[in-house]
Amino acid sequence: MSTDHARALLACPFCGGEANGTGHMRYGRPLDDTWWEDGSQITEAFFVNCIRCGISNGPPALVGGYQTQAEAIAAWNTRALSTAQTERSRIVEWLKNDAGDDGTGLWGIADAIERGEHLPSPPEVG
Repeated sequence: MSTDHARALLACPFCGGEANGTGHMRYGRPLDDTWWEDGSQITEAFFVNCIRCGISNGPPALVGGYQTQAEAIAAWNTRALSTAQTERSRIVEWLKNDAGDDGTGLWGIADAIERGEHLPSPPEVG
């Protein structure tokens, strides 16, 4: 594997361990009733695995793995948004679309959140 691919691999999403992107499986014969999206039969597959915990995005977890090494690496590097990122996106969406802007500066707040700026605490109600 090229060093460019090695550098592009994210750490394991489960244990933080180093990833190995050289996983390759060659099948003795094409897999029965299983084809790649382009219609070709699966005779070999690529995958990425964690060196520390062994989790993999290839066989046997995923029948066949991926058609190319680049696809396996791209799939490994795909991560779900964290809860905080998801919540921040939800708030920004609400501020921009549902709350409207009645002159209270809600759009400005939404833009600041998207830029990752620290917002001042609201004044205490007393």
